[in-house]
Amino acid sequence: MKKRKKNNSLKTIKAKEHGFLDYSVVLMFLAAPSILHFSNLPALIAYNLGGIHLVLTMAADIPLGPLKFIPFQWHGRVEMVVGPLLVALPFLLGWGTEPAAQYFFIIIGLVIMSVWLLTDYDS
Repeated sequence: MKKRKKNNSLKTIKAKEHGFLDYSVVLMFLAAPSILHFSNLPALIAYNLGGIHLVLTMAADIPLGPLKFIPFQWHGRVEMVVGPLLVALPFLLGWGTEPAAQYFFIIIGLVIMSVWLLTDYDS
């Protein structure tokens, strides 16, 4: 008997497209501190997250991941946790006096959560 694949029309992003989006997120993390004039801590966090996201994307078993030693489903689980944490980060660290950093981390967290929701991690 054949296994029937779940038809989830919400999962419209395939692995290759997800890779392009991930590399774009890396660029956003690396560019935001200079463009938005972050203070030291938000800049340090953004640069580090850019590097971590780059390694995670390069290591993912996707068409644009050259190293391919992290299963794509695991990559998705990491993003499932990171998205909400990024939204909470400005509140946890008290960046009330730095709206550019607040908005950036909230928006990038929402973007990561949206991409996670729309990605077919079985593709």
